[in-house]
Amino acid sequence: LASKVLPAKYAGYATMFAVSLFNAAVTALTCLLIFLFGQKLGYSTKVSIFLSLIYGLGTMAWPYAKEFFSEPLAGLFILFAVFSAYCHKIERSNTWLFLSGLAIGMAMATRLTAVILVPILGLYILLNILKEGEKQRLIGAALSFLFPIAIFFLFIGWYNLVRFGSFLESGYGIEGEGFTNPLFKGIYGLLLSPGKSLFLYNPILFLSFFGIASFFRNQKSEAILFLSIIVSNILLYSK
Repeated sequence: LASKVLPAKYAGYATMFAVSLFNAAVTALTCLLIFLFGQKLGYSTKVSIFLSLIYGLGTMAWPYAKEFFSEPLAGLFILFAVFSAYCHKIERSNTWLFLSGLAIGMAMATRLTAVILVPILGLYILLNILKEGEKQRLIGAALSFLFPIAIFFLFIGWYNLVRFGSFLESGYGIEGEGFTNPLFKGIYGLLLSPGKSLFLYNPILFLSFFGIASFFRNQKSEAILFLSIIVSNILLYSK
């Protein structure tokens, strides 16, 4: 579009400008969603604002907002999937499950590794329904949650087939990527190494050790859900 309305020498700059703003908007939306999630969990407006500001200004989200990486967008979709699953727990509307599945599908289309969220969130939703003694809702809930995920899975498979000649080939295998890294070496690299440490580049995370016990007491299911997502991603990327 820029090349059609601007002189050639300026078109490239316009494109770079638009791209540079994309993840800034995505990060702002993520901060807003964190605020809404905090409110939904029962925290005060001040605490919810503080949580959103911590993410936006005190983590790697700040420098990532300036780049065109896929992580901020995938993070937004993953957070919305979890938020929607929690809203379903509160309101018991399958619309929230459809939105949760849709968000997972969009996260998978952004970064395929988001597929790890399907069994984790699926189990969370299942246990919540069983806990309420509403087994008759299981089929409707499963269809609402899994249908959009299946559509995205088929789309991703079609894309793989067109691009790489195989429904299951995502491109990582072609590039020599695989689950071959020693697990504990990977864990050390992600958590403690000077080049990649989550704690070194997100020092605010040290406060989580003081807050997790209280959160577990007040929101046991959600604490387990959050920890499951965190641990599963650490293990996945460590390998």
